[in-house]
Amino acid sequence: MSIKSRLVFIILLVTIVAIPVTLSFATSGDATQALAETSKARKAKASRLFKQGINQYQTNQYQAAFRSWLQAIMIYQQTKKQEIQNSRLRIQN
Repeated sequence: MSIKSRLVFIILLVTIVAIPVTLSFATSGDATQALAETSKARKAKASRLFKQGINQYQTNQYQAAFRSWLQAIMIYQQTKKQEIQNSRLRIQN
């Protein structure tokens, strides 16, 4: 395992850990519940991709692991942005 591969792994891991994926705002209503379920499903998918990346990394499939981790990061970021937007809408109402 090269130093470059280790560095990529560490950077991705730190990025994923640094992304908060939950908010502690009170929610109500059917629409909010549907959004929460969608968010939960997306987080589960991101978690699966992250674990898949770990397995790929451990079997020396570095490029595949990198792609899996990037997909996971993108999902975490999209989910976080959507949660922030939903929270702002709830606060305004």
